[in-house]
Amino acid sequence: MNQPATKLTQDLDISLILPDQVSLVWKDCEKIFKKSCKRSGGRVSVIDLYMNCIENKSSLWIVFEPDSMNIVGCAITQLQDYPTKLRMLNIEHVAGGRYEEWVDKGFEILYKWAKDNNCDGIEALGRSGFWNWIKNEKGWEQKARLYEYKFDNKK
Repeated sequence: MNQPATKLTQDLDISLILPDQVSLVWKDCEKIFKKSCKRSGGRVSVIDLYMNCIENKSSLWIVFEPDSMNIVGCAITQLQDYPTKLRMLNIEHVAGGRYEEWVDKGFEILYKWAKDNNCDGIEALGRSGFWNWIKNEKGWEQKARLYEYKFDNKK
């Protein structure tokens, strides 16, 4: 982990996992990501996710119970630089359980991390169910299953 875990709730923490430490948690993450990869229609496998994370092409985030180290949720993100100089944090996969306990604070952490990495916003391509997680988040729009949140540069 590249920094101390951030407390989400009394029972859950979140942490970004460094590429050289992905293998330490991957067994549990792989189980969580299998369903997400199956829904990709053959676009990505759990091995692809793993390789992208250890090669530092993507970032692995885990939501876990600090007492037991039980992983309850995972996310894969990637910094996306467009030819127009637009930089977005792309949420590639979110999977797991107990979303209602961590998704709101999890977004706050991703917003901060994206801003710290000079992103103009956050985007995600996803199935329609993804909308259920973000529809109450201010500023998000559904664009043909492309979800986008742009930061207000005035802040």
